[in-house]
Amino acid sequence: FIHPGKLALEANFSNIGGTVYLFGALPFPGPTHEPFLADGLVDFPFARVGTMVVVDGARFRGKTSSAVGAFGYGGFEGIGMKVGGVFIWRRVSLEQGAQLLLRDASVQVAVDQEGGWPAPGNLVIDGFEYSSFDVHPGDSPWDAATRLRWLALQPGGFHLQPYRQLAKVLRDSGDEPGAIQVLVSEEDVRYRQYGLPHRMLGWFLKVTSAMGIAHCSRCCGRSSS
Repeated sequence: FIHPGKLALEANFSNIGGTVYLFGALPFPGPTHEPFLADGLVDFPFARVGTMVVVDGARFRGKTSSAVGAFGYGGFEGIGMKVGGVFIWRRVSLEQGAQLLLRDASVQVAVDQEGGWPAPGNLVIDGFEYSSFDVHPGDSPWDAATRLRWLALQPGGFHLQPYRQLAKVLRDSGDEPGAIQVLVSEEDVRYRQYGLPHRMLGWFLKVTSAMGIAHCSRCCGRSSS
């Protein structure tokens, strides 16, 4: 799908009852095929997908010096997209500033890999809702530290919802210390926007909350033993 700087594949407001597959190498034996490559924007805003969106081994190209269009850098856009099951983003190559835009999208399960995340500033997940990060253990990173790096890929400015969503998912999974760590980081990022007095207050809250996390972890360790 080659349309540099413009729409390479458009499926906005589509209603797909089954699964969307964007494959590189097939993950199972089958006939040979051309790997999925999009030079331009793959556009699924406000689409409704019944079961899954599977992006596995695909390549997305962004802006080049000779291809700058109204649709920005290229990549995958799923703004307002609703997926009834799993959104899989594995072994993905985002080249030349290609973006991943999932603002106000919702899925049941999000399966991704850190190696397929876009460059800083090219991830938009404000309003993105999900209940879990994997189907099988080890499919996606779960730890708070890695997921905070994921949130940090968003463009400049403070985005409250992604922190609250991540904290909720970690808490629902039983990782209360991880959820607290995310909420502490949320406050840290929030106060960083303001002047020195607010940053000092944010630092104080971060230190005292970190002490609470350590105490919580020790208590949880004793209770589990």
